[in-house]
Amino acid sequence: MPNSTQTAADQVSRSLPSDLDRRLTLTPPISGVRPVGEVDGAWLSFSDDLDYEGPELIEALTQRLGPIDRVLYCLDEWRTAPRRIAVAGRTTHLDGYRYQPPHTLGALTVDGDRVVLVVVPPMMSEPAAQVVLHSAGERGNAETVEQLLGLTLTDVPPFTDPIVSGNRWESEGGAALSSEFEDIQ
Repeated sequence: MPNSTQTAADQVSRSLPSDLDRRLTLTPPISGVRPVGEVDGAWLSFSDDLDYEGPELIEALTQRLGPIDRVLYCLDEWRTAPRRIAVAGRTTHLDGYRYQPPHTLGALTVDGDRVVLVVVPPMMSEPAAQVVLHSAGERGNAETVEQLLGLTLTDVPPFTDPIVSGNRWESEGGAALSSEFEDIQ
C-alpha cells in the first residue's frame, strides 16, 4: 500500500526506468553457463567520445554487475578515450585494442565476470535503437553484432539513415524497376 504522504508524481517517478536503464540492456551472466550469442546486451551511445560516455556506462554496469575493473573498446571507433575513469570513488581502467570486435564494448568485473555489449550508434533512429537494445539484452539471443545492427560488409554508417538508403535504392534502379513491374501487371 502506498504511503499516504507520497504524491502521485512520486509514485510515477519510482516506476519509470532511469536514463541509464534506457541506455543499457543486459542479460547478466549465469555462472557456468556459456552465452548463446556474441553479446550479452547493448549500450545506447550518444557520441563517439568515451570520455563523455564512460562514466554513465560504468555507473550503469556497476548497478547491474557490481564494481567494474576494465572496459575494453575498439580504438578505431572512439574519437577520445581516457585511460581511467573514476566513478563513485572507484577507478575503472579503459583499454583500447585494435582487435576488439567492431561495434562492441567489453566489461570485466572485479569478480572476473565478462560481458560484451553491442554499441548502438548515435545516428541510429530511436525505433531501430530500441529494437537493438531489446534484442541484444534478451536471454537466448543468438544474433551476431552485424545482424543486430542491420549491417553488411559494404554498409557504412550513413546507410542506416532511411533517407540515404532510399536515395541509394533509387540510384541503383529501384524506382525504375518498380515502375516496370507495375507496367507488367
